[in-house]
Amino acid sequence: MTTVQALFWFWAALGSFCIVIGGYVVVLRRLAEMMQSVRLNLADRGMAILLSDTPDSDKKIVRFMLKNAFSAWPATMLAFYLPIHVAHLVWMKIVRRQSVTNGTTVSNDLANLYYRFTFSTLAANPVATILIIVEVMTIGLVGFVVGGHMLLLKAVFAAQRTEVSNPLSRLREKMVA
Repeated sequence: MTTVQALFWFWAALGSFCIVIGGYVVVLRRLAEMMQSVRLNLADRGMAILLSDTPDSDKKIVRFMLKNAFSAWPATMLAFYLPIHVAHLVWMKIVRRQSVTNGTTVSNDLANLYYRFTFSTLAANPVATILIIVEVMTIGLVGFVVGGHMLLLKAVFAAQRTEVSNPLSRLREKMVA
């Protein structure tokens, strides 16, 4: 390889890297704009829960969500923790034949706050979001093939049985209008 070819490939690689980084920054900015109303709603509902007479354990969770609504690390931790958690659920449900739910219920307001927090943190880290989507799809496929039915997914998502409004539906309506 000649010096000219080496310089060409160096600048081509550097230019490609800059384009990828620039595209990532544009995607992050666009996601932040799209999630602004969800984050403002998260802040309003979170403050309402903090000012109400809810248990201190719930208030601690709400403070965590309000403090980390713009942070990318909860999505990153979820991407690494999800396979471990699913393996634990499978172990408890199939191998040890124990219940995977702890019997606690979550209020509708707190469940709505959970969803808004999840969307906010996933928007803050698109790379971890893609990894989480791939993990969930893999878990679903393995559960369907191995179990022959969707019992594994029902066990994994058993905690999300509360009926809450979906903040993404309002976001879609705003984008269409």
